[in-house]
Amino acid sequence: MSARRSTPQAHVVTRWRRALALAALVLYFTGVGMLGGVIVERMRFDVAGSRILARQAAITERLHERLMALEHAAGGEPGRVTP
Repeated sequence: MSARRSTPQAHVVTRWRRALALAALVLYFTGVGMLGGVIVERMRFDVAGSRILARQAAITERLHERLMALEHAAGGEPGRVTP
């Protein structure tokens, strides 16, 4: 036999348990959603940063090639700065 309480106190306890379970569930899903958002934003930031760094590396390489060509055309020794 199961002994069930049908007193008003039992309903209050059940309500509090349901409210507490609902609050825990809401907090859990909020936390998971925030964590997912942080991960997605971090991935987007990394992609954007990679593009910027790749562009900067390409510009630096072109500048270096151009300076080497100018140095070669001027007849200077590589690595030596002429006054």
